[in-house]
Amino acid sequence: TERPGLFVHALVYHAIKAADADGVLDPGEVQIIGAMAMVLGLPGEEVEGLFSRHREEKEFQARKMATLLPNGHPWG
Repeated sequence: TERPGLFVHALVYHAIKAADADGVLDPGEVQIIGAMAMVLGLPGEEVEGLFSRHREEKEFQARKMATLLPNGHPWG
């Protein structure tokens, strides 16, 4: 691409989502994502912001599901 780093934030964000797909974000996964972000030139505070946004989204999803399915998920 003519603009290097254009999708770096999205790449790291989706790496976080993929690492947490099993519902557990292991310290080793966090470390690897941090190393990947560093190689890509993403500052640490921005990486932490992406992890924070992921946590916020998980909390929102849990609240939403509790509201929509107060008796629990029918398949879970």
